[in-house]
Amino acid sequence: VLESVAIDGLRRIASYIERATKDGQDREARWHMQLAGLQGGMAIYKGLGPVHAIANTLGDEGLHHGVLCSVATPPVLRFYEGKLDDRLKCVALALSGSANINADKAVENLIDRLELPNSLKKLGYQNRDLENMATDAFASYFNKAARHVPSRDDYRMMFAELLDR
Repeated sequence: VLESVAIDGLRRIASYIERATKDGQDREARWHMQLAGLQGGMAIYKGLGPVHAIANTLGDEGLHHGVLCSVATPPVLRFYEGKLDDRLKCVALALSGSANINADKAVENLIDRLELPNSLKKLGYQNRDLENMATDAFASYFNKAARHVPSRDDYRMMFAELLDR
């Protein structure tokens, strides 16, 4: 049930976030975004996972947690390819209206449309210690909710990708 709530929240975000961010007085768009936020909060009940493990690791330089989560999402979705394909198709369909796009690309497209930073370089992140970053993310409490926990090597590759973009 919570997965359905989360997918509906993603659909609302894809449909209304641009309107809500362009016109703060658009009550309909803001209402849908508030409902999407509530749905996201409900979905968090299942746990947060590797995106938050990465964002918390990257939180050592005072950057905005939400932006760090958005930057971390595409590499994590790529990690899950071949492991959670049915769920990834649902995410892609909810965000893009098409199951013919990968979920990571659907998220990247949304980030681009919103003109949000899409890399750690654009955020000005300085730390380059992949070993400590991978160890920290791997040890994160947030991995307990993950269906497939990335290894240290998986995390190291995700951090390397994030730092090289």
